[in-house]
Amino acid sequence: MIAAVIHARVGSERCKNKMLRGFAGTNLVTLALNKFSKPTNAFKLYFAAYEPELIEIGQKYDCTIIKRDKESVESERIEVIMDYMKHIPEKTVMFINACHSFLTMETLERAVEEFERTKAVSMTSVVKTHTWYYFLDGKPINFLDPTNPNTKTTEPLYEVAHAFHIFDRERFIKHHYYWAHKKDDPLLFEISEKEAIDIDTELDFAKAESFYIRENGIQKEPLQEKFARIKMLALDVDGVLTDAGMYYSENGDELKKFNTRDGMGLKMIRQIGIKQAIITGENTQIVKDRARKLKIDEVHLGIDNKIAVLESLLSKYSLAPDEVAYIGDDINDLAIFDKVGIACSVSDALDDVKQKADYVTKAKGGEGAVREVCEILLKYHNQTG
Repeated sequence: MIAAVIHARVGSERCKNKMLRGFAGTNLVTLALNKFSKPTNAFKLYFAAYEPELIEIGQKYDCTIIKRDKESVESERIEVIMDYMKHIPEKTVMFINACHSFLTMETLERAVEEFERTKAVSMTSVVKTHTWYYFLDGKPINFLDPTNPNTKTTEPLYEVAHAFHIFDRERFIKHHYYWAHKKDDPLLFEISEKEAIDIDTELDFAKAESFYIRENGIQKEPLQEKFARIKMLALDVDGVLTDAGMYYSENGDELKKFNTRDGMGLKMIRQIGIKQAIITGENTQIVKDRARKLKIDEVHLGIDNKIAVLESLLSKYSLAPDEVAYIGDDINDLAIFDKVGIACSVSDALDDVKQKADYVTKAKGGEGAVREVCEILLKYHNQTG
């Protein structure tokens, strides 16, 4: 049997956090695993990942998890990136690209059937193109009749789609290539233009998500309806309730800058029954005193595992995840973003945080960002109350 591998990493230069950020109500990793972990005689599925949040998703599906090392997700060298191949016993491997959101199980099964029927050495997915190609010096590649203006009759070329590759594992480990670039090595397997859509840039992501939503009849829930359901607002402290600055008195005492308007906003949502929680890695007396003055319902300081605290709060208050909103600003907030109904980011948060957020405030942390979210909660609760 062929080994099919989906490998993923959180880092992406041209499209930040593309694997985990919201895509048509899900994310690219979940979408791929959900499709390709279904029972099939074509292949055995592996999921190769390094980051805990990716591994956590993979563990929900019928696949074998391969834990990659840090070097393999940061390297640009193919032999390092694919080092996990040594953990796969199967002779033949199919690499599946999770960035192809329209790729189907039926297509992969047909490809494997063709690969085995022809006894091919390697195979790659391609898409037929009917257009004119030139070298930079103006020499035509396939536009050989200048009197013919119709691209439909132009000799087609086949573009590698990168949706999947099938190759010999031992040859790859030894020579670091998928195929030998000769006749039928690779064997070309044509896929549809839709399945060839690859998400590599921000523009790719936006276009693919919009098309996916339309093609699948998905109705994205309006943000105001999500806000109207919220029964608890959870917050980080540094960079959210404060400006993330470090201040010290003449005596060397640590100081923090809070915003009084944030405090009034929290008071207003408390009056309509919305609970509040602080979940932070901070553990200082200043934060304790501020939380006490604000009458925060739940104060959890010195926390490394924010998800565990969130789960305990859901149980304690009999809340569903989509009844909680969370405001964060840094990478340690990304994991909890997947566990709440609305993930909010302050405007001066890290780019990865803003990319993953459902809502990005106009205000900066410590400068009214919390008040802004509170006013949105008040607005939509009043409309439905």
